[in-house]
Amino acid sequence: MIKYDAKTKSIRVECKVFFDDFAPVISASLIKSINQSNLTKDDLRRIENYFIEKYKITINGKTLPWEIKSYDIAKRETILTLVFTHSNITLNKGDQIHIENALLFEVFGDIQSNWMTLRFPPFLKNEYFECTTFNQKYSHTL
Repeated sequence: MIKYDAKTKSIRVECKVFFDDFAPVISASLIKSINQSNLTKDDLRRIENYFIEKYKITINGKTLPWEIKSYDIAKRETILTLVFTHSNITLNKGDQIHIENALLFEVFGDIQSNWMTLRFPPFLKNEYFECTTFNQKYSHTL
């Protein structure tokens, strides 16, 4: 989910991944950290670097930086939820948004599918987009 909040001038990105699929791409040691429900600073840095490479959000030609705000590990569901926030962003009619989401395609290829929900009120209430190939991109003019 990618959500814009005009009041706080921020974008919140929430990404949910099955950590048994995600961990091997980041580091073999990540499995141990996840099993302990405590990611190390090194794990978080590796995850941020992976997102820098594989998941890009660009607004008017400027790529948003990645910094993990919080994370949650649901043991029963084996899901890792990552939350990233970006502040001081003002969106206007006519702005260009470009999203590339190539997460996990290097491992799962054509069977990988990445769903995204975009909420950018008042421009987009609920827009859904599915990446089914590593080079598929989403672009929208607000």
